Amino acid sequence: MAVHAQVEGVGTLEFPDGTDPSVIQKTVKEQIVKNKPISTGEKILNVAEPFVEAFGAAGGAVLGSAEPVGGTIAGAALGYAGGRQLMRSARQALGYEKPQTAPQVFAEQAKDVVTGAGMEAGGAVAGRILGPIVKAVGEKVIPKGMPLTDAAKLARSKDYVLKPSEAGGAGGKILEGVAGSPKLSIEATVKNQAKTNDWAALEIGLPKGTKLTPRTITKAKAPHNAVYQEVGNLGNVTTDEKYVADISSIGRTPGKSFSKVSNPDIETLRSQYMEKGFDAKDAVLQIKILRRNASKNLKNQDPAKNELGYAQKQVSDAIESQLERHAESIGKPDLVQRFRDARKSLAKINTVEDALNRATGDVSAPKLSSLRKKGVPLSGHLQDIADIHDAFPSEMREASKVRNKTPVTVLEGIAGGAGGAFGIEHPLIGGLAASGVIARPLARKYLLSEAYQKSISPGSKALTLKGTEP
Repeated sequence: MAVHAQVEGVGTLEFPDGTDPSVIQKTVKEQIVKNKPISTGEKILNVAEPFVEAFGAAGGAVLGSAEPVGGTIAGAALGYAGGRQLMRSARQALGYEKPQTAPQVFAEQAKDVVTGAGMEAGGAVAGRILGPIVKAVGEKVIPKGMPLTDAAKLARSKDYVLKPSEAGGAGGKILEGVAGSPKLSIEATVKNQAKTNDWAALEIGLPKGTKLTPRTITKAKAPHNAVYQEVGNLGNVTTDEKYVADISSIGRTPGKSFSKVSNPDIETLRSQYMEKGFDAKDAVLQIKILRRNASKNLKNQDPAKNELGYAQKQVSDAIESQLERHAESIGKPDLVQRFRDARKSLAKINTVEDALNRATGDVSAPKLSSLRKKGVPLSGHLQDIADIHDAFPSEMREASKVRNKTPVTVLEGIAGGAGGAFGIEHPLIGGLAASGVIARPLARKYLLSEAYQKSISPGSKALTLKGTEP
């Protein structure tokens, strides 16, 4: 027969018949401790503890700095140990911990002195206090379940990192002030560049982590170029009315005004490709030439060249569409579908190539956005990258063009003055701002960590970069 034990706040625990009473008693005690609600006083102590430890260490370090040899380390060690003992005494006085014996106090103090010295020597004092402080402030000013914009949800779903203010509301701006918002944007840009490269690689059929180079781009094009070679064997193609209409309509109209304005290069382009027929092999060659020239012209700073580049892509599309219709008319539906798929894939690869910095292997999110504005159609991951860039341009810059990417010293400054402004209305924020020496680089690392990013974007699931599809 089973043995039952009723535990308040937990329910009934069931033990097999014959269970040792000491095991039952131990389990019940563990459940009581585990499920014991945290009182308001204990919550206050949990928040205050890192501040007290920090002030103790920082104050001790300042007082000890008068001694030229090891004074700062010794002072921080004693100050940190004093702060720790003060918090233990408070917990014991309020009944949250059992009173210690003299030997226990001595042992804890000795351990804390060693810990404080090591933390000061390694610059780890700030690291010790940073996590709990930022977490406490984050939970206070960025409640779980805070609604995100569609752009922020998209960014987080693709595992991009965002500044707290962009994904967590007004309170996040205060956290950025502690971490250093401009520097936070730079570090976010560097992290996001790797994601952009991965998503672009996946979109063109390459695995995650592939460094995009002329060689890997050529490898991605190979299976699709093989389909074009097959299309090149279709022989003579007679152009139809649709082809004539497509060629006639290339180029952008100047608008309702200035109807007489025209681009002579585009007029020449229309004339060159207005043919009654062509050889499929020659057409495939012209498609390659047109797309290469279009790529160069779309990158040009001259708007007229941009317009010509867009027109060249239109001519290429018109020729490809004519080849499709010809293949279908001679009974090659399978080739038509493979050709359509190859066209789409090569278009994506060419777009990535146009946005690629060949010196670094980085795909530029700003360039993808710019190409779209010039009329280049984007889809899939490339469209997402451009959308995220347009919403968060400071975090989606091209990493190679961002200056000051190297980390600075662990202790960058003091966030003191802000505490007074926020202390009355927002005690936690005020305490953070005025807490003394803050490890800003560590704060930035924490704010851009996956753990923190998930906390400001609840409900979003980062897609996994595996295979060719997330």
